[in-house]
Amino acid sequence: MASKVPTKQTKRRKPSLWERFKASRYSKLVPILLFALVGTYFIAFGAALPGSDPGIQEPDNLARGLVYNGKKEATKGPCRGTIDVEPASAADIEICAHPDPGPEGVDVRERDKHVDADLAAQVGNDAKNQPLAADSTAIAPDIQPTGAADTGSSGSLSVVTPVNWPCVGTGTDGYRVQMIYAYASGYSNRVSYVRPGFETIARRVNAVFHNSGVASGGVRNVRYVTSSTCVLSLPAVPITGNISDVVNITNQLKARGYGAASRKYLTLVDGGSPCGWGTFSTDPQPGQANYNNIGPNYATVWHPCWNYEEAHELMHTLGAVLTGAPYSTGAAHCYDQHDVMCYKDTSGKTMIQRCTSSTYIWRFDCGYDTYFRAAGATGWLYSHWNTANSRFLSHT
Repeated sequence: MASKVPTKQTKRRKPSLWERFKASRYSKLVPILLFALVGTYFIAFGAALPGSDPGIQEPDNLARGLVYNGKKEATKGPCRGTIDVEPASAADIEICAHPDPGPEGVDVRERDKHVDADLAAQVGNDAKNQPLAADSTAIAPDIQPTGAADTGSSGSLSVVTPVNWPCVGTGTDGYRVQMIYAYASGYSNRVSYVRPGFETIARRVNAVFHNSGVASGGVRNVRYVTSSTCVLSLPAVPITGNISDVVNITNQLKARGYGAASRKYLTLVDGGSPCGWGTFSTDPQPGQANYNNIGPNYATVWHPCWNYEEAHELMHTLGAVLTGAPYSTGAAHCYDQHDVMCYKDTSGKTMIQRCTSSTYIWRFDCGYDTYFRAAGATGWLYSHWNTANSRFLSHT
């Protein structure tokens, strides 16, 4: 009988903790967990990363005509408190914008229903009264509407006495404001119908500049694009896509050639639900080299706010109201009402009643020390941009 020969036993090594984990089913969860953690970090802390700015999404308010179309207010940088809508024109010089509401206490959806009738009545009133001449050194007194069914002294340009725009040069030379009629592609082009109303709006917008200029020491008028015989230029531009989106409208205007450095564009949109938008540069430097003293910039007013918002948006394009100016909200407006550019915006600034007379409801810069003074500027306006010096205005 064969004897049993003992065999040499090999001692087995005990697997490490890491090897046992890799062999387990739980190791497959590691990549998933890591991906989730990294993603959560960037979502939660992305605002703290250099150069990022998640912005603030303000809620739309259709009754006031505030429509953001997803655009967010910047929380830092030159456009802080407003919306950065275009690339920088120079180092630290941004092009910003801000949606503006309709008249306080007015549902612009209801206002929209009678805008055309109000304008027709305003045209009829103007036919009975001779507008003030552009070269007059008198202030056109505010009037009460006699036919336009609107909402008191702040709700319509109908209370402003019209002042004719100046007939300057060829009508197209130099720096000018181009008025545009925009409408939704596929819908009726009503430019012939709205022209008389737009002309009466243009005269009243000019009156706001004229009266503010005379009251602050000089004559200022809007240099509109006109024919050689001084007829207001009013091209009609069809817009495809979202007629309520200011960026969509602006991009299409540029594509059609309305993007000249010698132009500010005042576009009245036949339709849509917003009230108004105006783009401006953050450049504070004084003098003619200021970036607000060139174009293009775009003042856009939709149908619900026709005959109300135009002067406000056009003044934005000239460079008002800059952050750092006295009584500036820091969000492109002022808080020392009455003033065309003053209202309680998203900055949270408390309004004060600095200029109590209703005369100032349709005047720029009630103290003539924030953004507009035709002559004798001192203080901040002496060393910073003064919109009254704009080359888009006639100074005689």
